[in-house]
Amino acid sequence: MLVCWLRVAVAAALLLTAAGCAVTQRDCEPPVSGSVAYTGSSVPPPFHVEWTITLDGDRGRFEVTPGYGSAQRWGADFRPDPAATASACTQVVRAEEVDDVPPGSAVIVADLRDGFGQSVRRRAVATGSGDLYTAVKAAVPETTWTEVYGQYERWSDRQ
Repeated sequence: MLVCWLRVAVAAALLLTAAGCAVTQRDCEPPVSGSVAYTGSSVPPPFHVEWTITLDGDRGRFEVTPGYGSAQRWGADFRPDPAATASACTQVVRAEEVDDVPPGSAVIVADLRDGFGQSVRRRAVATGSGDLYTAVKAAVPETTWTEVYGQYERWSDRQ
């Protein structure tokens, strides 16, 4: 009987340890590589915007377009902050996957891989003030974001 209880105790401890590992595994570790794409709500240009962040270790690229097949594009390369990209990746992991996007919603689609080799693929609804959007935006240095997104905004204002 004692042997049976010991087996149960060991099995329970192993399950709890595995559960604990699964939770810690959900936090991404640098370096992060892959891409995150944002598609704004379904309004016409010049009000619609799409942007993409591409990460490859110590290199990154941020591009903005009015979307809907437009050839107009603004972009810049940047050096990503490993902590900011890991934080963005972790927010992607925690984001709720959406199969059917509500009409008119803005969407973030991510395909990332962290320093542990953990792959994260997710499509989620995004709001400009939400945790996911804020964390992903912070993966791009503020000066790069302001320069590139500012070019799109100036173009949009002239339309």
